[in-house]
Amino acid sequence: MSAWSRERHFILSRDDQGDAYDTAFRLGAVLARARITERYGMQVQRIPVRRAEPGWGVYLVDRMADQPTPAGLSLVTTVRHTHALVVELVALAA
Repeated sequence: MSAWSRERHFILSRDDQGDAYDTAFRLGAVLARARITERYGMQVQRIPVRRAEPGWGVYLVDRMADQPTPAGLSLVTTVRHTHALVVELVALAA
């Protein structure tokens, strides 16, 4: 993997595209406040029809998934940082 590889992690779904973007925007603001937007970003995409949950998916994108946890990151407390960050973002979106 290169330094700018992308790994997406599903966070949640919304029935409406606008609602999905609203949620992604709110979660993106959390990433911006934590100053981690160089590494992490939000993405909205239609959930594939073959999945059980139709609608629009909100995803966390880790642009540097092959690298260790950023030092001093208050949102992330474990080496398996992406899962921990997804859990925290889901709680904030609720």
